[in-house]
Amino acid sequence: MDEVEVSTEAVTISEDISTTEAVEVTTTMTDDELADLIANNELLKLTTFTDYEPETVVFDRIPALDSVILTCDVLTASGSAASAISSQHVSSMNSSDLVNCLETLGHIPWPHGASTFIWRALRDKLTMFQDASLKPIKRDLMIQLKNLLPAVVREDSDLIDVTEDNIDGLSLIGKLLSEEDPTATLMERYLTENRKSAETPLTGTEAASLRQLLCGMTPGQWRTHVSGHNIRVLLTEYLSGLQCPVSDDTAQHLSSLLTSDDMYGSPSTWSTSDMLSVGWLASTLTPDQLVSVPAHAMEGLTGDAVKYFSGAQWLSLTGDQLTYLSPHAASFISVDKLMTNKSMTKMREIRAAVGEDPAVMEDMEKMMNDMMNDDSAAIASKPSLIIMTVLVLIK
Repeated sequence: MDEVEVSTEAVTISEDISTTEAVEVTTTMTDDELADLIANNELLKLTTFTDYEPETVVFDRIPALDSVILTCDVLTASGSAASAISSQHVSSMNSSDLVNCLETLGHIPWPHGASTFIWRALRDKLTMFQDASLKPIKRDLMIQLKNLLPAVVREDSDLIDVTEDNIDGLSLIGKLLSEEDPTATLMERYLTENRKSAETPLTGTEAASLRQLLCGMTPGQWRTHVSGHNIRVLLTEYLSGLQCPVSDDTAQHLSSLLTSDDMYGSPSTWSTSDMLSVGWLASTLTPDQLVSVPAHAMEGLTGDAVKYFSGAQWLSLTGDQLTYLSPHAASFISVDKLMTNKSMTKMREIRAAVGEDPAVMEDMEKMMNDMMNDDSAAIASKPSLIIMTVLVLIK
């Protein structure tokens, strides 16, 4: 009898639970009902949830950054966060404070676009930069200005003292300049003022220090100052990382140095490490030299070289070579350089090497579609095909 009572009770409980669950699942609330429920929530009336919150009134008393006159101590304490200041803040600073703060300002990691405006404000504020004939930016000041040096080169390269005594500072410029920065004027001044010629060419130390500034040399100057005497010292550490296009004459000169018996020899014998070590200089190889490189060695081809490939160089690469090309290197392909190509097979090989770079994929696919449309139009316009079509229709 006891067992029957327990069983009945269990059934009753089970029915209650199932009924309750069914109500919860089917009950819905409108947005207005939910808003009323939240508004009438008794928990919100309890001060327990607000008694221990921090006060926020102090934040209302912080002045706007534009209304603050900064000091060098503030910039030094701010570290890299000081890159958020504008040129107006620099202009409003005390001149003597700015002079004492040149090293701090020069070592802030400025955004690329901001550095130019900061330098302009600094130049206009300080009288030491007003007379270009004095060449005020010498070795010590270059070291202080550091991250602002590319902006100085873009805006006021005539303020820089390029005599050989300042080679330490010039080496910073050569290290920090990018492809977009002008180099020809400063390089020409260095060669002229230091009387560099075929009789007294650049030393290995000078060429290594100037780095990106070497891109400003003329074809004749490349032949004079980069030769078999110093190429071995400069190649892997300095020339391989350059970023600039060169003339056909300069490319022929550099590639002849690369492929000489004293250096790497014929490209057909190169390994992956050889290709990797030459870096940018691989862009100077002719199409015939490139196609002779073993396919597996193409794994070492870097983006620094590929971005300067011509259309002829791209189209010279075989399918096997493209297979070994890294997606990063292939992402530098320029569709504009392939416009003369008429081979759909070659385009498919290059498309496969591009990897998953969305921008390049889109450009390649658009170009391939245009080629297919052009081919279709060309076939449809052939007189022989038109005549055959007409004959078929007549029959």
